[in-house]
Amino acid sequence: MVKKIRFLLFWWLTIPHLICFLFSPEKKKIMHDINRWNHCLNTPFSKKTAAGKGWLKSLSWLLVNFVEFRNLYYVRMGKLKTFLMYLPKEPSLHIYTESKNLGAGVFIQHGCSTIITAEYIGEDCWINQQVTIGYNNSRTRGFGMPWIGANVRVSAGAKVCGPVKIGEGSTIGLNAVVVKDVPENSVVIPSSMMIRRAGDNVFSKF
Repeated sequence: MVKKIRFLLFWWLTIPHLICFLFSPEKKKIMHDINRWNHCLNTPFSKKTAAGKGWLKSLSWLLVNFVEFRNLYYVRMGKLKTFLMYLPKEPSLHIYTESKNLGAGVFIQHGCSTIITAEYIGEDCWINQQVTIGYNNSRTRGFGMPWIGANVRVSAGAKVCGPVKIGEGSTIGLNAVVVKDVPENSVVIPSSMMIRRAGDNVFSKF
């Protein structure tokens, strides 16, 4: 009973969000986002939204329970977000890529300390915490932002910087640093850890 009362109270708070959803030019992308997040999180609405049902209730539930979803939703809303941000977003998750260049179904898991500044991100990408997808103004590496294909996973702590292209279906591993193009369906892992033991003068593989 307490959970139902709590949800009803929060549902009233999301009514403006639901109205904006119904009239948003990004409605199709948002519907894909809802379905994808429900699937990734295995929520009670995953089967319903997969069958094309329960969009509004599911959207309200995601907005109430997942602050990272709010960040993404506000990007989808464009200028309308000004009237919706009374529901707080994750303060350390910064998405600077516009919705038109941000593919449907982007899932952000534990989006703390994460910056997303990409030229383009494809559909159904998965981005973890403490990730930096950023702009590079290096004279040696070139100027620009990453282009990321569909179904790419950027794991916790990874850094993807500069005008690089990440082929679709690829995985950027934990704490990997990517400053070169990555072919499709590849896995990138950081180089082997090096250690200098007490008394040694050189580093060796750990």
